[in-house]
Amino acid sequence: MARPIKQGLDYFPTDTTFWHSLKVRRLRQYCGSQAPHVLLVMLGLTYQEEGYFLEWNEEVCFLVAESAGTPEEFVTEVLEKALTLGFFHQEIFEHYQILTSEEIQSRYIMATKKRKEVKLEAKYLLKLPAGRHNLLILPDTQASPTLATSSEKEEPQPAVSPVVHCEEAAFASSPLPTTTKEAATDLVEHAEKPIEAPISEAPTVNESPILQKTTTFKTWQQLWQAPNTLLQAQISRLLQKYGDELVTAAIQIAGNKSVPKQSGLSFVKSCLKKWQENGVTTLAEVHIFQKKGARLHNQEHTFNSTFSPSPQSSPQRYPARNRPYRQEKLIDWETFANPPVTRQAWLKLQKELRQFMGEEYTIDTTFQATEAEQRWIFDESRDYQDKVYLAATEK
Repeated sequence: MARPIKQGLDYFPTDTTFWHSLKVRRLRQYCGSQAPHVLLVMLGLTYQEEGYFLEWNEEVCFLVAESAGTPEEFVTEVLEKALTLGFFHQEIFEHYQILTSEEIQSRYIMATKKRKEVKLEAKYLLKLPAGRHNLLILPDTQASPTLATSSEKEEPQPAVSPVVHCEEAAFASSPLPTTTKEAATDLVEHAEKPIEAPISEAPTVNESPILQKTTTFKTWQQLWQAPNTLLQAQISRLLQKYGDELVTAAIQIAGNKSVPKQSGLSFVKSCLKKWQENGVTTLAEVHIFQKKGARLHNQEHTFNSTFSPSPQSSPQRYPARNRPYRQEKLIDWETFANPPVTRQAWLKLQKELRQFMGEEYTIDTTFQATEAEQRWIFDESRDYQDKVYLAATEK
């Protein structure tokens, strides 16, 4: 069995000025110090999978969050700001839900110059370099309103070959009919031009008229401002599963608890999951369940503050392992008296300090040195077998 042709890359180059660029600095200032790490994980998945684009969905968002060690809401916030700053092409993301840019495509095309064949989707390309014989442009078989202009809608398009080689010399010497050759040339010229803004009057992904009419959307907007495209998709799935009343109640509880915007979706999901596990399906049951939980919490707090056992009678225990806490015994250093210093040890210390510091050293006044002891300290030829040093033990 033949080995499948590899599409992605094993590694990708990164500019040495990546961490100091203006876009990265603004992204780090807006989203925090973990934002560049999340961005590098996105770029790694992009080059690893398709090479020049990455299909974005919930599974990919989870993989990025798990690899970067951050919540999925933070990944969504970083992606939204990265699209605004121009790390990824925003129009392509809104129309096809993929992440790509001219820099990503240029690096991928440069890295695959030695491959025999490189397949590229025409609808995803932002710019196509000339003079590459191994590029195969796969045209979009379905008519896309985002790439069609008014002139293309009026004039019928001739039949196009399913795969088009990106090399002008090949078209000149090709034995294809005139209509097919002109169509292929038009396709290459169209791929070399950057993708223009959509002319279709259909609403984009950001516009959700059905979601905007719900109480959930209005409550979310009042509490945390309007949700972005990815959050709107997740909120819509919560509405389909739990209903408008329960999702709105969870958002209101989050507002009462002053939950920040970054943790809002996780808090709402946890509330809805807890209600589902306890059989709560209506708004009245939600109020009863929340009051019951608050009453139990107050009773537990009152019991712990009133009847907490003393450490001598019953030591505190770990809640999971049911083992007593280890109490550290602090040492009272005041009970330790300084050891007495003998006169002989003092003489030895004075002689060593004199040898180390030289003539600048002055004798310590802990003991009153005699004239014989002073001569022994300053005389380097006399050692510790001298009678003056030995006689200090008797004093």
